[in-house]
Amino acid sequence: MPRLIIKASPSSKAVTANGRDAVSADPQGLAGRSEIDLDFLPATIGYFLRRLQEAYKGHFLTSTPGLDLAPKDVAALFIVARNPGVSPTQFSDAMAIDGAMASLLLAALERRGLIKREKSVADGRSRIISLTKDGTALIAKLRRTVTSVDSQFTAGLSESERAQLLGLLARLWTSRASESVARNAGQN
Repeated sequence: MPRLIIKASPSSKAVTANGRDAVSADPQGLAGRSEIDLDFLPATIGYFLRRLQEAYKGHFLTSTPGLDLAPKDVAALFIVARNPGVSPTQFSDAMAIDGAMASLLLAALERRGLIKREKSVADGRSRIISLTKDGTALIAKLRRTVTSVDSQFTAGLSESERAQLLGLLARLWTSRASESVARNAGQN
């Protein structure tokens, strides 16, 4: 695979915490370079997944002004919409995030009036999550919005390439998820 070179943006003067100009050593003379060599990184999946995730998030946020929801918020709402009464543990597993992050995400959506957490009727010790009336009303709009944003983001791909990409990503995720389940089962 050919090496990828990224054009660097013009560097700005570094400033220390106290507001003074920073003096930095530049033994390799990199400060004046306009290109950054990424070495082997473009041959790694992780590099592109991270870059694409950030690019998608930026695209989503600029494509949905006024919505004030990040892609993870939207994913959370769809999961709750399709699984009313989901437990926090089931929710965090579906989102592939830990319990603390799930709790923060749910609290933010609850403050916005989009979800509610209530005691389970079946087990008063546990909580269940469901959409509010406002959350339910938002879901129909979100489906159209996400479909449009996805189409715009993948506009450089043909329909078959997009389907192939989704298939490969799903297959990779499924294989990693089964390894994780097997690893966790071995720990119990």
